[in-house]
Amino acid sequence: MKRETLKLKPEFIGKAIYERQESAPERIDDTKGRYVRHVLFNEEHGLFHVITKATSVTYPAGGWVEVVNPLFYPDTSVNGANMTPANNVIADSLKIVQ
Repeated sequence: MKRETLKLKPEFIGKAIYERQESAPERIDDTKGRYVRHVLFNEEHGLFHVITKATSVTYPAGGWVEVVNPLFYPDTSVNGANMTPANNVIADSLKIVQ
C-alpha cells in the first residue's frame, strides 16, 4: 500500500498543544534527510508524534499548532516505538495557530 493513500484529514487531528521536539529517524520511506519528531497533545488523541522535515522554525512549548497534510506513519525507530503506531503521523509541516 502506498503511503499517499493513507492521508488523514487535518480536521481529524485538529488543533494540538505543542509539547517538545525530539530526534527523528534519518530515513523516511528509504529517503535520507533531516527530520524532526514533534510531540503534540490534544484532548481527543492524547500524546502523539508528528515527523516533519527539519526547519529553522521554533514552536513555543504550550502553544497551539495544526498539522499540514498529515499521512499515517507507523514509526518503528527507537523513540517512535514508545508510541502506539496509530499515534504517529508524518506531515509537510506544522502551522502555528493564534
